[in-house]
Amino acid sequence: MTTDSSTVPQSLFVFVNLNDPVCYHNLSKTNCMISSGLIIASVDPAFLQHYLSGSADYLPFLPNAQRSLSSISLFCHEITYLYDLEYDAELARCHAFRLAPSRLSSLFAFGSMQDCQRAHQVYGWHLSTVRRFTLKADPLTRVARVNMEVVSLMRGLYHRTNLDSKDKHRIWTHYWGGGGDIQVEAPVFQNGVLERNLISSGVLWEYLVEGRLNLAEPLHQASP
Repeated sequence: MTTDSSTVPQSLFVFVNLNDPVCYHNLSKTNCMISSGLIIASVDPAFLQHYLSGSADYLPFLPNAQRSLSSISLFCHEITYLYDLEYDAELARCHAFRLAPSRLSSLFAFGSMQDCQRAHQVYGWHLSTVRRFTLKADPLTRVARVNMEVVSLMRGLYHRTNLDSKDKHRIWTHYWGGGGDIQVEAPVFQNGVLERNLISSGVLWEYLVEGRLNLAEPLHQASP
């Protein structure tokens, strides 16, 4: 679900990887972060038309429908399951939420330092890397407020189980619709016995931003 830019928090907070040379160079030279979709829409008229209509194709490649193996090795699963997840999420977006920003081109931000602190507590992300930004007004900007914990739960489930198409549709429609907590039945070991239990995702809101975020403080000054 696309969020009206007027309802986006005045400050957005991003965990910035300053050890990445490209990220560091771009931020230090421009004091901003720009999503790839907005960059291309600004210079490519053909892409702009697809962007405006919601028909832009962001998928870098498609699963091989001609694959001879009916099942894959554990190694193959290990290196592909995360893309399978993003592929399914993107298909759901294209089907029912075409004007929502794609995860494959967006910037990811939190709406408060409190949410950053929760991410730190759950995932160990370093708060010293958080920087505060403001969203630049632009008619091409698109923002979606989504529950990142749905994706976190799916990363675990895609890794260890096969979800049917009905479950995938329910989960990803819930995600793109801006839903909060969701429960999914999944296999778990209890006392050495494999059972199927309901697992809750929990809630941690984040913003997908197809747009430009301007640095609101010196690059080497961590947000308080």
